Amino acid sequence: MIDFFKNSTSTFGGCSSNSNTMDIDMKNTIYSTLVMYRTTLAQQSDCMPYMIASNKLLIDVAKLKPKNISELKSSKQL
Repeated sequence: MIDFFKNSTSTFGGCSSNSNTMDIDMKNTIYSTLVMYRTTLAQQSDCMPYMIASNKLLIDVAKLKPKNISELKSSKQL
């Protein structure tokens, strides 16, 4: 899997913090889950995955980490 969030790690005193690593892991997990779900929807709809959602959209949603549908809908990114 591609690590899209690796470069977003901030450092303090030359060491990356554990919470940043956990945040990156969470974003990667969310992104991977979204990619798998998009692939499933595309197969069921007999279309290409990009027609369901772009990679950029999936990355933006993973960064946003919405807690519910309302937060997702209120995002200016969608």
